[in-house]
Amino acid sequence: MKQIFAWLFAAIFFAAGCAQSPDLAEPVRGGGYENADGLVIVAACPPATRTDIEEGKSTWEAGDRITVVYDGAAYEYTAAEAGPTTAFTSEAGIADYDASKPLTAYYPATTVEGVVAVEAERTIALDAESQSNPARAPLVGLPTSGNLAEGALEVTFRNIFSVIELRIDAGELASAAQSLTVEPADEAAFEGFLSFEGTVDPETLALTPAENGTGNSLIFNFAEGVDLTKPQTIKFPVGRFRSEAGLRLTLGTADGKSYSKNIYKTGITSYAEQGGVFRAKHMAKALYAFAPQGGISTADDLIEFAAAVNAGETLAPWQDDKGVVVLLDDIDLAEVTEWTPIGAATSKLANNALSITSGRPFTGYFDGQGHTIRNLKMVCKAAQATSAWGFFGAVADGAVVENLIFDASCSLEDKATAGTDCGVVAGLVYEATVRNVVNKASIAFDGAAPDNIRMTIGMVGLAFADKNGARLEKLVNHGALTATSGGNTKNGATGIHVGGIVGFSSNKSNTTAVVTIAECTNYGDLDTQVARASGIVAAANRYTEIENCVNEGDNVNAFATVNSARIGNITCITAAGSKITNTVNRGNVICKTSGAAGGVVCLVNDDGNAFVGCENYGLVITDRASYKGTLFGQCNKAARFSDCIAQGDLGAYEDGSYALVGVNYTNYMSYIGDHNASAVHVNSQNILYYPNGSQVPAEPEFGVNLSSVELNAQGSNAAVVQLSSVDYDWTVSADGDWVHVTDLSDAPVVSGVRDSGVQYIKIGAGANTKTAPRSAVVTFASTDGAKSATVKVDQQARGEAFPSKWVFQASTLPLYGSSWTDDNVIPATSGAAGFISVVRGDANASAAFKRSVVTNRPAVSTMVEGDYWLYTFPVENLAAGSVVDFNATMAGEANSPKYFIVEYLDGGVWKSVEADLLTAPENPAVRYTYKCSGTATGSSYQHATVMQTMRFENAVTDGEVKIRCRAVGPYTCAGGTQNITATNAASSIPPYGFTGSYVQNFGTATPRDTKKVLCLGNSFSYYSNPAWMLKEIAWREGHALNIKAHFKGSQTLTQHLSLGFSTDVIEQGGYDFAFLQDQSQNPANYGRDATASILTGLTTLADKVRAASPSCKVILEETWTFSSASYGGFTDFPTFETYNDAGAKAMAKAAGTWVSPIGPAFRQVREGGSGINLYYSDSKHQSEYGAYLKACVNYLVLFGERFGADPADCGLNPDKAAYLRSVAEQIVLGNEGDYFIER
Repeated sequence: MKQIFAWLFAAIFFAAGCAQSPDLAEPVRGGGYENADGLVIVAACPPATRTDIEEGKSTWEAGDRITVVYDGAAYEYTAAEAGPTTAFTSEAGIADYDASKPLTAYYPATTVEGVVAVEAERTIALDAESQSNPARAPLVGLPTSGNLAEGALEVTFRNIFSVIELRIDAGELASAAQSLTVEPADEAAFEGFLSFEGTVDPETLALTPAENGTGNSLIFNFAEGVDLTKPQTIKFPVGRFRSEAGLRLTLGTADGKSYSKNIYKTGITSYAEQGGVFRAKHMAKALYAFAPQGGISTADDLIEFAAAVNAGETLAPWQDDKGVVVLLDDIDLAEVTEWTPIGAATSKLANNALSITSGRPFTGYFDGQGHTIRNLKMVCKAAQATSAWGFFGAVADGAVVENLIFDASCSLEDKATAGTDCGVVAGLVYEATVRNVVNKASIAFDGAAPDNIRMTIGMVGLAFADKNGARLEKLVNHGALTATSGGNTKNGATGIHVGGIVGFSSNKSNTTAVVTIAECTNYGDLDTQVARASGIVAAANRYTEIENCVNEGDNVNAFATVNSARIGNITCITAAGSKITNTVNRGNVICKTSGAAGGVVCLVNDDGNAFVGCENYGLVITDRASYKGTLFGQCNKAARFSDCIAQGDLGAYEDGSYALVGVNYTNYMSYIGDHNASAVHVNSQNILYYPNGSQVPAEPEFGVNLSSVELNAQGSNAAVVQLSSVDYDWTVSADGDWVHVTDLSDAPVVSGVRDSGVQYIKIGAGANTKTAPRSAVVTFASTDGAKSATVKVDQQARGEAFPSKWVFQASTLPLYGSSWTDDNVIPATSGAAGFISVVRGDANASAAFKRSVVTNRPAVSTMVEGDYWLYTFPVENLAAGSVVDFNATMAGEANSPKYFIVEYLDGGVWKSVEADLLTAPENPAVRYTYKCSGTATGSSYQHATVMQTMRFENAVTDGEVKIRCRAVGPYTCAGGTQNITATNAASSIPPYGFTGSYVQNFGTATPRDTKKVLCLGNSFSYYSNPAWMLKEIAWREGHALNIKAHFKGSQTLTQHLSLGFSTDVIEQGGYDFAFLQDQSQNPANYGRDATASILTGLTTLADKVRAASPSCKVILEETWTFSSASYGGFTDFPTFETYNDAGAKAMAKAAGTWVSPIGPAFRQVREGGSGINLYYSDSKHQSEYGAYLKACVNYLVLFGERFGADPADCGLNPDKAAYLRSVAEQIVLGNEGDYFIER
């Protein structure tokens, strides 16, 4: 027989640290095996226990058995002894070996099929000294190429499965540990298997499971007598899986208890794969100590926990392994005579900003696990103003309180003598969440309330949002609420606020962070003598959104001041940004002292409020002559109402006799509440008596309830008509193809069937592209031709498409506020046809935007890459070759998109002005037109000034001109990655100089030349937008200006040097001219006293501009003067003007710049008796006429030629504009030498 020696190299390869084969011992030849019968396998491996994992190496133990599958048969071999080199022999081994036939070796020994496994359950024993176990990881081996050299067979083994190594400590457990279970932490986030039985491809390590050969748990039973009181190392192979939530370890003990830990919480993948070839990993984790779960089991535990929170100490003794404070049992507090809130703190709420002024709010996670608090008698005697008081005092900074019950043996009594926020659950919820709490405790206020000091009480006292928002969800109140006035006679924000769920809610000014009150229900009756009381929230102040809430409680009020209370059963008042959606009131509002009253809300106090799906079925009772209604008390705002129901009844109190008017389907609109012409959405289409789709009785005769409807030019106000067709199937048609006839879901309707109830049909249209109104007739007809009814449809004419201008200020808010927040339309406030909307990109189409108006600026949250601002201009004809000039100011918050590209739809293709695109430093593939800073408010803001001129190669006929600002790249302004659910992520159009955007059609002319111009300045450069006017003036005279600019209020030239947006725009380079406008008093101060620092700002900035644009002509704007002691103490025009003129010229001469004599032009107009007011209402900044004069002077400085025969008036009075142009010519032309102008 041929003597064959085989050396088995068990080299185990792992993803980490094992790229090369381990060092192998030299094969042993001539070791006494020459005369052996059959194949003798000698295995040589580096020192290490074969199944222990150390840097991917392995060795063997005596008695180890392997199976060698060769030529269709399986041979079992056994290791003779332990060590780095050992022989595997077999009494019935391979007699003859032919290298051309496949050979595969397996550890541990298996069958001829090569079945390998990770056992779902097995018993493990720990070595007494090392406190560790062998992993017993399955291996597979193949002969190495050239393996028959000198008769030696070389085989290399690899791990089939990865191995996890853990350090476990069960020493703190009272009972002996018996088993360890490994399973997914979250089945929904788990792919693959933990246990396995099947076969493996020895080349690729691909696995084929047997039937029912995989499982998702591993159980390790500890052998009897194993010492588990010391830390131990447990190693075990695992199947192939990916788990985004990691794994859960559960240690079972002899007393039947179990203790869990989650590992790899950020995710784990147990294998590596490339090109279909798999590799195993060695995954080791640090020590895990299993100990009894923390939590609160007794009243003493709860008191100790409260003391720890208030002292700022660790909460570990009451936390579970996830860091959540948990109740482990119901808690009876009968022995507690004086309660100290958890998170005792005070706060200050002033100017719509809240801060914690003392104490420590609770900022963790508290889970009541459905347990009940019993016999807690809370008596608030606070004498310290602004205390937060309740079971919790203040919860803040992302805290969560959930899953808790207060039974009827509990009570809250507020006897405070200073302003307090009191709540059964919490006095203050500040940037935090409270959810799934049931209250049956009575709530009472009987304090000595200071007059004119806000006090709040409810399940929660005060809820406040700052950045991320506050949320009250699934709170249910059964407790009765009572309150005396305590001496407070105010009915506004400084009064007493009693709410079944929360007393008062609001947010920080200049933010859109929301207080959400969702899925809350109040069953408690209210009996109060305060000015504001409601079943849900007494005052839904700024940015409060009430969603899917129900009030069942009656609200009886007897405020001492007659005609002064404001009572609503959902809320008393809604302020800016507040909305109520899908919310129902079934309780009665009863005012005994002639209070104002509404079934849902008393006072609608903001144009941007929205009421969608709100319903009232309760009585509204008051002796007051006005300011009352079944839906609202008063609405003199353009707030949105949609799908609302106003049932119930209205009546006088009359000493408790309730004289009801008898509200019904025919008269309900007369009793919904007081409103005036501003309440444009208060109508029978938006406020119904019966719900849509219900069986509202149809009229017996075939017909519709409206004979005519009027639609706006944008087509955003579709009308709903009610068709009665009891006896006839019917059809509907329109004699204008522009009319859309649909159901309430916007599905087209052409016919229907008879119905005993009213059928609701929507009649709408797209945007009217014509400058004339249009009309059509919609005809409903019975299918037998016997009956018909018509509705005349009139759509308003559009205004001229260009120019379209959007002015955002308090006086124009009714023109765009609710249409933006509710209908996604910002119509041009100038009366032109253009309108703005926001559109999701295809990848984000299913996610809704969140639109709001913040300090008059339209804003949209959750905008991400691919989404865009869309400008639409309906036109009859835009000639081919037309040039449209687009101007806007844009801003974004920290988590909003950073980069945007301006594009225009030309011939069905979105195009951009390639020459103006910039490259994002994060990724050269991201090209953009402008970027946002991430700071939209406060003193650190920087806005993007966007000025883009685009030429349309193709005509647009009876269609729409479209321009968009599209978010590009995944980057946020703060440098992170965009998230569609992020907060602090609003993009907005700031009303910079009151105008947010301006778009004009320049016509089809070809300019004589194009100049690139830089503009840097402050509010004297952006009030009324003189830079936009300069572009239009220059174009009309035959010159194209490509203006790049950055403006920020109150900035000096020195400060521009440190503004990122200013230096960025300078460094773009290529400028022909640069206008620099300093803070107003600086040139005058320099003229009075040549202060070096003032000049340095100009010279440094001018040199920086020239460095980036060597041929650029830098121009210092000599601004105008005004009377203001706060600006350098110049209290009269002559003094100010003298110094201003001298200083500007001296600075320009020293810095080598030109001067633009805007100030002298202002002086000539002011003293010329024209009556033209160049100043804004503050008598300092420029009006539109002042901006126009500035633009005219700057134009003449650039080009030195008189205005032509058809100059641009920029929308101003033509005679006044002509006069201002003439003044500009007199000041500039022929006087260039005085201002160092050398063209």
